[in-house]
Amino acid sequence: MLADAARTLQAAHRHCEQQGLRLTPGRSRLLQALAQAGEPSTAYDLLEQLQASQAERIHPQTVYRALDFLCEAGLIHRIASTGQFILCEHVQCSHQHRPSQFLVCSQCGNVAEMELEKEYLDSFAEQMQRCGFRPNTNGIEIHGLCANCCNPLQ
Repeated sequence: MLADAARTLQAAHRHCEQQGLRLTPGRSRLLQALAQAGEPSTAYDLLEQLQASQAERIHPQTVYRALDFLCEAGLIHRIASTGQFILCEHVQCSHQHRPSQFLVCSQCGNVAEMELEKEYLDSFAEQMQRCGFRPNTNGIEIHGLCANCCNPLQ
């Protein structure tokens, strides 16, 4: 997990440099904490994790501001329905990605990020437009059971 976290941080720094963004040490530590958690985490989970490893007190507003930056930079995603954050699975890719879709397990809380075909997303956008609907989020969340919860003996 530590090697994956290190690769994620390297990719995040490259991404920010390419985009002209500043990945400060505090933002980097938060990203590393999320990478090391290896599962969806709330802002307060991350705050506790950071405070356990730091001598100084960290304020919740600092964590929320850093999470906002990381979301806007495309390095992490916020799962709106659970209030949790996950790493973007595509940080290490060099190409752009369409809006993300998330499969959220209602039993264990696992979140999987997936990418739908452009044709499907275009059709979906057309249907929303016909209905006069304008979304205010940039992702789709589908709740159900993950493979482990559906088949616990596997």
